[in-house]
Amino acid sequence: MKGFSLIELIIVLSILAVLSCIIIPNSLSLGNNILLEIEAQKIAQDIRLAQQLAVINNYTYIFEINCNKKLYIIRKNNAFQLPDKKAEISPGIYYIKSNFDKYGDYYRIYFNSNSIPAQTGTIKLYDRYGRKKVISVAVASGRVIVR
Repeated sequence: MKGFSLIELIIVLSILAVLSCIIIPNSLSLGNNILLEIEAQKIAQDIRLAQQLAVINNYTYIFEINCNKKLYIIRKNNAFQLPDKKAEISPGIYYIKSNFDKYGDYYRIYFNSNSIPAQTGTIKLYDRYGRKKVISVAVASGRVIVR
């Protein structure tokens, strides 16, 4: 007789089940790592946008982030104007921490008309596995770096 016995079939299925238990969590973790990188780059680009708007419009701009609500705003240093940009941070980001100056629920960094920030600071993004990306703003140059 040709074919496979029931025992052979069960062994092959068991091996496939063990392999899938190893491969699937690693691929999900890789996806979260990519999401973390994308969100960090997006926030860094928008901090650079606040710098550019300050230079172009010759006005002080504020980048402010609300770590609890997972959103950030770019606006002029004028409370009566609507924000130039408001964006939500992906729900895949588990925790956000910043050491910018705190004002209410927001952490702020100011850019004057020559794009130099008023202070240095960082924003740290964490995924649910504890991995993090750090967005740093240098005070002397205003350079924005993602690590």
